[in-house]
Amino acid sequence: MSIFLYSTNNTIVDKNLIRISSNSYNSWFGRTTGIGMTTSYNKIFGNITITNNIIIGANMGVLFYPEGSKGGYDKIKIFHNTLWNISQTPIRFDESINTPTGCEMKNNFIYVNETKQFASKSSWSFGYNLYYNTYDVPDIYYDTTSKASKQLNISTIFNSIKGCNNYLYDLNIDANCFRPSKNPGKLKLYHSGAPLTNRVYWDYPNCYRQSSKNPSIGAFEFPQGCSEDVDPEPIPDTFDIKYKINVCTSAQLAVKMVGSLCNWNVGSCPTMTKEGNCTWTYTFKEGTSNSFNYKFVVAQGSMALMWESDPNRRFSGSTLASLANKIDSGIYEFCNYVRSGKLITLTCKWR
Repeated sequence: MSIFLYSTNNTIVDKNLIRISSNSYNSWFGRTTGIGMTTSYNKIFGNITITNNIIIGANMGVLFYPEGSKGGYDKIKIFHNTLWNISQTPIRFDESINTPTGCEMKNNFIYVNETKQFASKSSWSFGYNLYYNTYDVPDIYYDTTSKASKQLNISTIFNSIKGCNNYLYDLNIDANCFRPSKNPGKLKLYHSGAPLTNRVYWDYPNCYRQSSKNPSIGAFEFPQGCSEDVDPEPIPDTFDIKYKINVCTSAQLAVKMVGSLCNWNVGSCPTMTKEGNCTWTYTFKEGTSNSFNYKFVVAQGSMALMWESDPNRRFSGSTLASLANKIDSGIYEFCNYVRSGKLITLTCKWR
């Protein structure tokens, strides 16, 4: 598999060009897969977002299969991907041991060859996907907002670009060949997708999507470069806040955010996640709605072993949102901040 997620949670797979133009890594069932996911035995993984990827020439585009037929998934989002010349099935999710929730597949452009399996289909929400090489939207993905077409000139779907003559057989075709045409005829990608409610604000080449209208379907928003006549929506006042702090601990210890948000009770305060040797993170969803005092502690269970030195830090969501709307990065209280879309990352030093 070109990209492989194993028992992974809280992951974004975004803006990848996956091109499989060689048979060197074929398996017994054919060419390799573009993006594959699986779970360890009897485990459920989730909160995976797959956006703005271009997958060319794979055996399967996006695949989930449970290890030993015993595994499950939850909250999978597949938005704004372009899957082209897939030899078997574009998106396949095998049987899950759980009943998945919060799974969506929207605004994708898919070259359909076969549609073999999509178990637990009723757990998914489909919308505004376009299918090429079929007369009708395949039953396996069906919804009333999606469209399909078999009898059309491929070159009319995409913007006319030099060197894009052989769509069907050229696995080394330039990714820019998949930019949407403004005047395609029957099957329209340009500004025909579901309204952006899932924070996919930038396309494959980092052009801002027209979220005030219907965005384009597939990985590209515009026919040529970034449009100069786009009036992007203002970045919203509410952000997710990701805290990062660098402090090393022994294996059995953790880092917590202790403060007025949890009444300074070490046992009930948020435990941060270790990422890297000494880096700990914690994300507040829609965090700017909160205001509180806090500091970091090294903890073992509900016991604080070491508090960072005073003074306490102060978090005011409205103040941080106001600053981040003016500039992408800066200093907030005792932390550096960087804003990307609706996520603000606060990187703090242990004091």
